[in-house]
Amino acid sequence: NTFAMRLPSAMAGLGTLILLYLAAKKIYGKHIALISMAALSVSTLFVWSSRISYLEGVEVFFITLSLYLFFCAMEKDVYFIWLGIALGLTLITKYTSFYLLLFIILFLLFNKREIFFNKKFIVGAILCFAIISPVIFYNIEVYKTRGHLDVQFSHLFPSMFDAAKKDWPILYNDKPAPTHLWDNFVNIRSSMKGGFSLPFYYFILISIIYIFVREFLFFREKNTQGLSLALLCAIFMFLFIPPTTRYLPVFLPLIAMALGVCVYDISYIFSKKKLSIFIWTVFILLFGFEYIYNYNTNHNTPNA
Repeated sequence: NTFAMRLPSAMAGLGTLILLYLAAKKIYGKHIALISMAALSVSTLFVWSSRISYLEGVEVFFITLSLYLFFCAMEKDVYFIWLGIALGLTLITKYTSFYLLLFIILFLLFNKREIFFNKKFIVGAILCFAIISPVIFYNIEVYKTRGHLDVQFSHLFPSMFDAAKKDWPILYNDKPAPTHLWDNFVNIRSSMKGGFSLPFYYFILISIIYIFVREFLFFREKNTQGLSLALLCAIFMFLFIPPTTRYLPVFLPLIAMALGVCVYDISYIFSKKKLSIFIWTVFILLFGFEYIYNYNTNHNTPNA
């Protein structure tokens, strides 16, 4: 029934909020963590992904869990074992979480290369590979026998279209257009625009730009560019995958933290001035407007 079909996504959504708070608190402190959790809870796209039976809701849960465990592993290496398990579950849930693997590798490469030789890291990597190995072996065998990879991977390789169409004629009706990296980059913005209210969407763009400026210009020490690097990895992935609105929930934990940092920093700048009340009023109205838009979109729409 519909309730049982949607329950895993709903439970994953609740878990994601808790994990986001823990992850943001680990990096930025409890105040930014609370703001980030509030931003995610009113997000139209997040609530949508937590109400339907697509894999995105569960995928976002495992992405947030992996981020939290990664930040814990930066303090205690024993968490790399649990990170390997969580990352394996993330990747096997859906391939659009691949950017997370890229982020972890690049972050360690830039900041802590010695971790690659850590025993607990190696154990975690082996566990991760063991969990995703069925998918790897499946694709190898499918390619050997059918001349294409599975549904998601075959879309990335136009040369496999004809072979894949024989097995999935409904899913492969129209031959995909050639991938244009710039077009995909531009479409990230337009697809995001369809997932939020207009004021909230523009504030998301401001927050993302602010995070890049904050982390690369003002906080250039090691271990301080994690959020911006993760955002860059996600953007890089969507240069090769059509960034439809359905796939964009993988951005949400990162966007929520960016919003939390931006809101907190702006409120801190004006904390000793008369503008403080006005600034917080604007933020409350912004979040409230997104909540109303969220409610009208996800609750008042038939079959939403």
